[in-house]
Amino acid sequence: MPADLSSAFARAPRECDRRFLSRRRSAWLIASLALLMLFSGCLDAFQRRPDKSPIHALWISPGAGGVPDPSQTAQLREVGVQEFFVDAATLADAGDGTLDRMSLPDLPPETPVTLVVGGSTIDLDESRRDAIADRLAEQTQQLRFDAESRGLIPIGVHLDLIDVADRVAYGAFLARVRKAMDRTLFLSVSMGRGWTEDPDLAELTTSVDFVVPFLHGQRIQEPEVKDAWDFVELRRRVERLEAVGARYLVGVITIGTATHITRGGQVRARTTGLSLRDLLWDRRLKLKTGFSLEGVNRQVYTVEAERNLDVGTWKLKGSDAIRVVRTATAHVQDLAQMLGEDMRPAGYLGLLFYRMPAEAERLSLPISSLIRGLQATPVEPELRLDASIQRSTGRGYMVRFSLLNLNDEFSELSLMQNNYVQVQLREGRFGRVKIGDFYRYDLFREQADGTLKRGFRAADVLRLYIPVVEGSANLTTDDIEVLLDGPPIFDLSVDFILPDGRTLAYGPLTWRNGSIEGQEALPEPTTTEPEAR
Repeated sequence: MPADLSSAFARAPRECDRRFLSRRRSAWLIASLALLMLFSGCLDAFQRRPDKSPIHALWISPGAGGVPDPSQTAQLREVGVQEFFVDAATLADAGDGTLDRMSLPDLPPETPVTLVVGGSTIDLDESRRDAIADRLAEQTQQLRFDAESRGLIPIGVHLDLIDVADRVAYGAFLARVRKAMDRTLFLSVSMGRGWTEDPDLAELTTSVDFVVPFLHGQRIQEPEVKDAWDFVELRRRVERLEAVGARYLVGVITIGTATHITRGGQVRARTTGLSLRDLLWDRRLKLKTGFSLEGVNRQVYTVEAERNLDVGTWKLKGSDAIRVVRTATAHVQDLAQMLGEDMRPAGYLGLLFYRMPAEAERLSLPISSLIRGLQATPVEPELRLDASIQRSTGRGYMVRFSLLNLNDEFSELSLMQNNYVQVQLREGRFGRVKIGDFYRYDLFREQADGTLKRGFRAADVLRLYIPVVEGSANLTTDDIEVLLDGPPIFDLSVDFILPDGRTLAYGPLTWRNGSIEGQEALPEPTTTEPEAR
């Protein structure tokens, strides 16, 4: 065999071995790369934040407000309120991440809930921060078990600490909580309005699944700032959130407040437990002018004490003031339309309403108004009129007139020519008038040309004024004398200013023989642009 051929045969096994090993190495590398890509994809899927679907939500605080009943819960779902934030625990004063658990509200089984952890103190010292975050994350699991034991479906945990000063350290703390917490739960956090101006906003918003900036309204403990209600300011803050790619629910305060302010301007106390009737019907309190100019995207009324007096538990001195700030259903409608239809921001997840009011919180939006606020149809009080003959006097009759509001919607405030019930006699004239639940009255005489002239003699038109129609109001006069020979016939009408600037007016409706003709099938009230007031 030639030497070169013999050498070639000798090299052949080694060459085959090298090719075989090369193929094995290539196959191993390909398989390894495939496994690495698969593992990386799984790891990325595990680390990726959950996808939060757009919804509206309602905050429930059993210690301060009410809980919706099953029928209200069903109506809320129909208008897009698919989730409840419920107060579940507070951070212990030590700030070490220990939780004091609270009793959860009675909600229908399988209700989705986000468990709220409130408080004012958390230790953000770098040496302890991770350990405290891990402890907090571990205890959120117990909150989840508590909720599940009541038949609820916990979908997230929300930290409500809006007084945190060091928001850089807070962002690092939240990132650690998110890393240690159950990945099947969302983690969200409250934000004050000013946080949107923070240069580190992006770091904070990316440390959690989404944020809840409170951009419309104020909680009871906050000093009043008019920008907190201004839609122009809200739009600017939303654009700031969009610029950093945040995902967010917009927090909306629907709890109205009354503030006792001394003559020198010092805030003495705040409460949510008064009503407009407590203040506007009290003759010892004088309404300050200019309220319509202050009420940009809110309702604002200020009354001043003309002498020392008690209002609820407050003792007012002369020139002390009570200032009411509240939102109206029309403002909720405008806000929902602006964010959901006009702006359509990419990171917007919906509205979070804070909170359901207690029965005594008459300055606040009830659930029924919240439901109407998330519908497109303009809202107004649903008014019904009535009259009832009390007795015959020999020269006429004693009659009582009533105004009933069948829903929870308010009118706007007016002490001038609007906000009245008008009673016109077909025959006869009015005698003595006792207004009962109404605020004041005027008497007129209809002229030949149909105009009205104010006067007490031979008056055949009575106007019963009230400053504002409250939700579910039921107002009745005392006895009003009608002087005529035969059975009376009345034509009844109403004229009221609405919070959105329209005027609600309908009538006349004819009352005769004990009933109002056609009120059972009353047409929708007509609304017009407001007159100067």
